[in-house]
Amino acid sequence: MESRFRDIMNLITVSIMLVFVALSFARLLGAPLALAVVAGRSMEPSYMLGDLVILVKKQPRIGDVVLWCTGYTHCVVHRLIDIQDGMAVTKG
Repeated sequence: MESRFRDIMNLITVSIMLVFVALSFARLLGAPLALAVVAGRSMEPSYMLGDLVILVKKQPRIGDVVLWCTGYTHCVVHRLIDIQDGMAVTKG
């Protein structure tokens, strides 16, 4: 039983690492991707504290989850609830 559990955990770990490597490689090649870790509770229950969010660059629409950065180290993940005069209005 313990061996089966260890095998499953190893499979999960390797799978997560492969996804991370593939996404990182795609990003290095210029793919419009971003990875973000949810650092607060404002997006619950959709996203929980510590969740990894994969974002794709595209024209945002109301209801989309967007990444807003005010610098290289401070980014916020919020849901877009409205666009007024070209400005984004987010919930949170």
